[in-house]
Amino acid sequence: MDRVGEQFGNYRLVRFLGEGGFADVYLGEHVHLGTQAAIKILNTQLARGDIEQFRQEARTIAHLLHPNIVRVLEFDVEEKNPFLVMDYAPNGNLRERHARGSRLAASAVAAYVQQVGKALQYAHDEKVIHRDVKPENMLLSRTNEVVLGDFGIALIAQSSRHQSQQDMAGTITYMAPEQIQGKPRAASDQYALGIVAYEWLSGARPFQGSFTEIATQQLLIPPAPLRQFIPDVDPALEQVVMRALHKDPYQRFPRVLDFVQALTQAAGSGNSIPYSVEAALTPPPPPWSTLQSQQTTHTVEAYEGVPHTGMGQVLCVYRQHKDAISSLAWSPDSQWIASASDDRSVQIWSASSGHRRVLYQGHTEEVATVAWSPDGTTIASGGADKTVRIWEATTGRHLVTYSGHRNAVWCINWSPTGDSLASSSGDHSMHVISTQDWKPIFRCKGSAGTVWALAWSPEDNYLAYQSAPEIVTICDTVDGHRIQEYREHDKRVWALAWSPDGETIASAGEDCIVRIWRASTAWTFLRYHGHQDSIIALAWSPDGAYIASAGDDQTVQIWVAASGKPIYTYQGHRNNVIALAWSPDGRSIASAGEDQSVHIWTAP
Repeated sequence: MDRVGEQFGNYRLVRFLGEGGFADVYLGEHVHLGTQAAIKILNTQLARGDIEQFRQEARTIAHLLHPNIVRVLEFDVEEKNPFLVMDYAPNGNLRERHARGSRLAASAVAAYVQQVGKALQYAHDEKVIHRDVKPENMLLSRTNEVVLGDFGIALIAQSSRHQSQQDMAGTITYMAPEQIQGKPRAASDQYALGIVAYEWLSGARPFQGSFTEIATQQLLIPPAPLRQFIPDVDPALEQVVMRALHKDPYQRFPRVLDFVQALTQAAGSGNSIPYSVEAALTPPPPPWSTLQSQQTTHTVEAYEGVPHTGMGQVLCVYRQHKDAISSLAWSPDSQWIASASDDRSVQIWSASSGHRRVLYQGHTEEVATVAWSPDGTTIASGGADKTVRIWEATTGRHLVTYSGHRNAVWCINWSPTGDSLASSSGDHSMHVISTQDWKPIFRCKGSAGTVWALAWSPEDNYLAYQSAPEIVTICDTVDGHRIQEYREHDKRVWALAWSPDGETIASAGEDCIVRIWRASTAWTFLRYHGHQDSIIALAWSPDGAYIASAGDDQTVQIWVAASGKPIYTYQGHRNNVIALAWSPDGRSIASAGEDQSVHIWTAP
């Protein structure tokens, strides 16, 4: 549709500039000031319920202020047509300057990548992912500086109910595997910038074909080495580009700026860069993996500019148990706590007031584990009497007893859907039980000793469990088939926690180290060394940003999951901390242990 002459906001459209996969672009003139701007009109009409979402996304983009980012001046919806007003870059884009098939000198590629990389790093620090990095979106300002445009335009377009696969066909060539799978992240922009660098250096895109063919190659096929196109390419330069194009986002450079610096160094100083062939293909853990954290005493540190005011404030201390407390579980609404103890009881009480609602005394020996069903109606508990007992959360009325284990039950975990229950025992086994008839679906045997820990993946399709003292095994939840094994621990594993996005696992134990590793590859990308004794319990914050770890050094430590940066240490307990749970609403942490008390305190 030719819209020349129409008015959007304060701008009258005077000339058509071009079109892309998501929008048409016009040159606009301010009706009062006479200044020029680029008007980007998205190729979709928003329903009433989508308009506010568009405004929220556009507001985020408008707050990006950087010399290498096209500034958003205005945004709105005109008769259901969303549009943005942006700085006008009169000198075109890098696709127009360098047509497809062009080969650029390494120094020129590095110069472009530096400017784009700085823009991306700034955006990533502001928690914004571009999602559509390609030469068409690299514009040239009036001074011929590269400015990156279309930040978040792909996200806004994809949030429309009218998005189709064809709308994305123009950008699939630059799309990272995880973005194709619907899980974009900052590393996805690095991958796209890596493809642009590959294309400029070689004169060819790494993958060709239809949408489906390119998507399949992006997911499964490594790109051809640059030396196939440039026989005399510097090996160091090739290594840097190939690392940025690794299929696993965790094995790319830790930040896009690290990729930029490595590429710049390789382009300007031959082989003298700190990345070997082996490092490029299988990079070492990021530099924070050997971080030695410093414990703090009731101090709150600002992280990424946001002060954690009130963190660690004690909200409630519960002291109604008569022996060590071994396990904790929050109700799904974050209002109640279930605590299990060696005093043979499970008690349910208000997390805000400490008022007890239910006292369950169905077990005949110590209770080692307790779990709240996802629908909030039912509690499962297990212990030294070799049973798993199911009972009503509101009344304590006993419903079912599962007696399939031959030794003490040490850990229980509901599936996210509530259709199954996993339990592990001192009989060297892990059972998955149907909650329809309370019969075992399958059993997995550990290779030796008690199975102390297990964790269900958020997608409900995998279970991680301690299959041997130092080994964590991942199995599917259909028949128990083993998918993966993790063997990096030196001593017994006591605790497991699966990240909320289902991609990584945190494990810890007697070696006093928390390891975070990729569930699909068993690759360790972070080691946290903050504890001075065995780590007994782990809890991931619901948003995946933080991890809480606790153990025999009597502390609970909160640290950043992505970097291992410690931000708070809670030292309110007087004995070993055995149990730990983060509230579902993310606001509070419950911790307990051998001092017979449960502490509820504010989370980051």
